[in-house]
Amino acid sequence: MPKIILSLSFIALLSACNSDSSNETSDSAAKTTPQTQTESNTTAKVTATTTQSETAAAKQAVAKFAGELKSELMAAMQSSGPMKALSVCNHKAPKITAHMSDVHGKQLSRVSLKYRNSNNAPEDWQRTVLEDFEARHALGEDASKMVYAEIVSNEDQRQFRFMKAIPTDNACLICHGRVIDPKLKQRITELYPNDQAVDFEYGDIRGAFVVMNNLSKAGTNP
Repeated sequence: MPKIILSLSFIALLSACNSDSSNETSDSAAKTTPQTQTESNTTAKVTATTTQSETAAAKQAVAKFAGELKSELMAAMQSSGPMKALSVCNHKAPKITAHMSDVHGKQLSRVSLKYRNSNNAPEDWQRTVLEDFEARHALGEDASKMVYAEIVSNEDQRQFRFMKAIPTDNACLICHGRVIDPKLKQRITELYPNDQAVDFEYGDIRGAFVVMNNLSKAGTNP
């Protein structure tokens, strides 16, 4: 009989210890959860602020980039016609792109689902954004107002990504429309044998401007 009582007492003691341990674990979890939540909220707020500031800078860079390209194209068009403008696209546009990237300290480019220059072929994520733009445009959304902005972790690097849709205007249709002057068309084919950038109509999404900027290493604050 004493052995049974002793055993029961030992079991009760173990139960009490387990109960205390469980309570300690619960108390510990209760203490760390709010802190973890606070850190998560802080990170989210910092990321949102960084995205907002990077987006503003990207919009400014795109506006100047687009303005520089348009200025060169219109000057060539007015002075010597579409053939000269085509030369600007072929020779000057890549230089303008590189120059503007250096000026703004970001990687600027243009991409399209139907590209003329293979250097303007989209990466996978850019294709996804362009396809989303097209789907939204098909539902009636104005292409001139379409933008995408996000901070992602690319391998061990955090990267800001921005895209702005390029709507097709009347000037674009001279070289990218359904009806192109035969001589101009021949020259386009000579310069770009694998050209896909034709048959556009006014208001279509011609492509998009892209801005990418590497931020801090993944796992650190923006």
